Amino acid sequence: MKEARGAGPLLVLQEVRCAPLERVDLEICAGDSLAILGGEGSGKSRLARVMACLVAPESGRVAWMGEPGGIGLVFRVPDLRFLCATPREEVALTPASRGLSGEALRERIAESLAWAGVADSWLDREWFRLSAAERYRVGVAAVLAARPELMLLDEPGCALSDAGEASLVGNVREFGRLHGGAMVIFTSRDARARQADRIVSIERFLVEPPAG
Repeated sequence: MKEARGAGPLLVLQEVRCAPLERVDLEICAGDSLAILGGEGSGKSRLARVMACLVAPESGRVAWMGEPGGIGLVFRVPDLRFLCATPREEVALTPASRGLSGEALRERIAESLAWAGVADSWLDREWFRLSAAERYRVGVAAVLAARPELMLLDEPGCALSDAGEASLVGNVREFGRLHGGAMVIFTSRDARARQADRIVSIERFLVEPPAG
């Protein structure tokens, strides 16, 4: 995440349809903290992928106005997306590929690990020796290390305890504020949604609002 950019949205969704959601209209700006609240099977994970520009909506417009590669999504089951053999390599992957090296890379990794609550003792373990909660935290650290302008967290409560989720979401929100980025959390927990500045119920997108 970088210094706060000028006025205007980072991400715009206009009349987006991605089943089961019928119409999604949203704007996300730098510094935003948004929770999208909905139950299991309500379409949150599908919407997260659309917002990350990983899948196209069935109709409507998704416009990303930030820098290329500026969206980071932590999947509900992040270990399915890990590319490296160990957590240490995974967290270093993106910043190293962008030219960061030496002490600057080590500092970036250490900072990201600290914000995500990743212990040093996890870093060289095989993935199968990490718990679901540990793997989720590594996924967060890997995304933070890339300094995205927009951070998307898909249902962290599926892997973390209530206290662990609250702490991690709070850290990501504060990290975004420090670096001029935005956060969107997709959650089924009312208490977690209240950590965001703005809450949108997924039910708002299930039917198209009446004209006029």
